[in-house]
Amino acid sequence: MLTTAAVWKLVLCAAQLKLATVGFSQVGLSDAQASFYAEHFSVQLQRVDEQGVRVTTPKDMAAALGIEKQKQLLGCADESSSCMAELAGALGADGFVTGQIARVGQSFQLNVKILAPDGTQALFLYSSKLLHTEEELIEELNAVALLAIAKLRGGKTSSAGVVAPPVEAVSAPASERAPRSKLKLLPIAGGAIALGLGTVGLIQSAQQYSKLSDPARWPNLDIREANNAHQSGKTALAAGLTLAIAGVVVIVASVLWYLLT
Repeated sequence: MLTTAAVWKLVLCAAQLKLATVGFSQVGLSDAQASFYAEHFSVQLQRVDEQGVRVTTPKDMAAALGIEKQKQLLGCADESSSCMAELAGALGADGFVTGQIARVGQSFQLNVKILAPDGTQALFLYSSKLLHTEEELIEELNAVALLAIAKLRGGKTSSAGVVAPPVEAVSAPASERAPRSKLKLLPIAGGAIALGLGTVGLIQSAQQYSKLSDPARWPNLDIREANNAHQSGKTALAAGLTLAIAGVVVIVASVLWYLLT
């Protein structure tokens, strides 16, 4: 037998996803700030799939339901089933977006949940690590919007034909990204050594060939010495070029590996 959550997941994957956000509560911020972040999150949810996702904000509710009815229904602070069901019926919503943003010292903590229309099932839950700046908080909201739609859609195609990415394919939010490992820069040292040895080889090659190209040395240069100088210069040139090119390739590859992974 399908659970309530499973039934709602099938519904969300099959048709246009209709969400209603009742705003974010706040701790240590102003109501205006909490309202801005909630509105920004609503916009990001809809941007994931502009044809397949519709998000109703408190401002939209006021226009659709009337201010008095909106105030009455948004009083569902206890998320009771009957109150949520009434609001769902009035808006035709498939899920409700709620959240909280708290200031913790100089940092921020973000919690987001998306509830089924009757308020009894959590379709999506998310709690961030501490975010140190408001810029990080905005980036987190953007990333969580992707995660939320991907979780609700299950990576399936919407009615508009747009594929929402599965959770595994979505970039991790800013608070969950692992810092770049400095160990990835170690190959640069090897590349630098190879480049240095290659430079030494090129210098030695130039010194050997200078014996053959300097007319002042010709009277004191016999055939044997000339052949040795030519062979040594040729060997040093080949080794120098090989090491120098290898060193540059290793350095460039290491830098790209560090920046792109």
